Amino acid sequence: MPVPDALFKAVYGPASRAGVVVICANDDAETCREAGRPELQSLTGLDAFPGVAEPTGRLHDTEIDRAALK
Repeated sequence: MPVPDALFKAVYGPASRAGVVVICANDDAETCREAGRPELQSLTGLDAFPGVAEPTGRLHDTEIDRAALK
């Protein structure tokens, strides 16, 4: 069975119309990086926020439960 090279999580806050995409390499590193919606679409062919116009901003660190991303 194939193992993915990376994993992602997309979070969107409809009240603030802001979102973030986090990409993590599927390895022992404990770091992830933020990416934009276009980059995720380019890498995966998926739209992380279907039916939503381009988010106008980025979610702030205080709005994202970083522990939930692990």
